[in-house]
Amino acid sequence: MLAALGLTLPTCASEEPSSEAPTSLRPRIDEVFVFAEARTRATIDELSRADPGHFASHYPVVTEPSPPDLGSWVEKPVADWRSGFFPGVVWELYRHGRDPRMRDAALAWTNQMATLENTPIDHDLGFRFLSTFGEALSVLDESDDPGGFFRGRARTAIERSAFSLDQLFDAGSTPVGAYRAFTLSNDYLTPYPVYVDSMMNVELPLLAWDLAGRPRSGPLRVLYEHAVTHAKTVMAENVRPDGSTYHIVQHKEGAGPGAGRIYKKISAQGFAAESTWSRGQAWALHGFTTVYRFTRDDRFLETAKRAADYFIDHLPNDTRDPYNHVPGDFVPPSDFDAALGEPAGPWNDANGDGVLGDRRPGTHAFTARDSSAAAIAASGLLELGTLVDDPDLRERYLGAAENILHSLITFRAPDGTLAYLAVDSPHRGILARGSTSYGGPQQSLSFGDRYFLQALRRCLALKTRAGEARRCGASENPGR
Repeated sequence: MLAALGLTLPTCASEEPSSEAPTSLRPRIDEVFVFAEARTRATIDELSRADPGHFASHYPVVTEPSPPDLGSWVEKPVADWRSGFFPGVVWELYRHGRDPRMRDAALAWTNQMATLENTPIDHDLGFRFLSTFGEALSVLDESDDPGGFFRGRARTAIERSAFSLDQLFDAGSTPVGAYRAFTLSNDYLTPYPVYVDSMMNVELPLLAWDLAGRPRSGPLRVLYEHAVTHAKTVMAENVRPDGSTYHIVQHKEGAGPGAGRIYKKISAQGFAAESTWSRGQAWALHGFTTVYRFTRDDRFLETAKRAADYFIDHLPNDTRDPYNHVPGDFVPPSDFDAALGEPAGPWNDANGDGVLGDRRPGTHAFTARDSSAAAIAASGLLELGTLVDDPDLRERYLGAAENILHSLITFRAPDGTLAYLAVDSPHRGILARGSTSYGGPQQSLSFGDRYFLQALRRCLALKTRAGEARRCGASENPGR
């Protein structure tokens, strides 16, 4: 299949990106879209054959990490937090190729999502509805939605789901100033958890407010104000001074004395409480950039820049971590600190006994990569690079995004196979070597694929500046 795509790739895993890379990524992106469409079309056809009348009730989320079904998609119902991502992939492919079959499949999955629009199930309503109804609003036009009927339905779904998310703001009257990650009946990682992941979900209420004409008062204005307050809380509590991030901040529940105060800062998917889980860092980078796009509040831009700088400075191409340093590899380890050890901080608790101060020692070993963190970060960097005024920062962020995409598309493992693009992988997604958490298996992840295609689309949307041979270049703003 690779030969059919016409990809010409490096032959060594440790090879630096060649001097030809800046002029070669753009056509390679088109080739990757061909591969992505073929891979996704195969999944849709398989689901349709297995359950012709109800294929859209099955949502591919991750691939099986081990035999006997190694690489096949795990399917979940619409309530799963990851349900929107595969439809988001299909929408991106329809946007790129305008294949009516992709549109029809995307619409089928999106219509199923509507069953959750009035359900405050968790903070991941943003992931679900932005990747389905949000994408439909962005992609459809009069030619494929005459009279705008479905686009009107999509606006309603965005607004209703945003109000459902808003029910989680200061849930149970706990004065946190943030969305509770789950309903009060869900005690997972209690007390009152606020995830850094949530920075990707605040776009939902901001979009609802924006679609309504950005009102200055009324219920939709409250949606905006709660979203901004939530972002400020995450900025203050989940983001460290050096720009790195805590995965989860827990708060004391209730409305009595001390309610809302910080109880503990932890990481459920990273190496340790004071380490930096790379996908959480990518969520922050991407999310704060998006909030700045809506608010133009410089505090959010500065936070996005700090998160971006930390992410870029800790990629494996850098030599500071000798266990993970691989020249030319810009895909991060699943946790930036696992190899060297947990940094010192106020929430060190290596043995989990509640007595703070003990740090988890480093593994002094290679850490498995996370292609999904790379894809999310690349997409965020491509937007961030268009929003900064400093030309040096613009070059830094766009260049880092290009390096990440180049690695995802072309980088080879020591055995000569593609490391990240799933052409040589048994996994049936678009990207391989995604990690749901530190220490977890390597898989295709629907969210990695979704943001990978978003990043590729944003890259293609950038215009080359005069006199420069860039892989992406720069434009005013690639946006959603």
